[in-house]
Amino acid sequence: LAPHIVGAPRPDSFESPIPEGLHHQFVVAVTLTNLVFWLVLGAAVGLVRGRLTGTATGLRDSLA
Repeated sequence: LAPHIVGAPRPDSFESPIPEGLHHQFVVAVTLTNLVFWLVLGAAVGLVRGRLTGTATGLRDSLA
């Protein structure tokens, strides 16, 4: 509760021993991995939902 009232302590410096290039590669890898994950998850849910609902004549019928 105290950090919400007083605030968290600030570090003396924001420097990091991690090289900038490595940090950039990590951010890019994480972003691309998340993109692929959500695309695959969305496609899988779409396929499963399509198989569970069967062939409906329209979107309104499949959501009813």
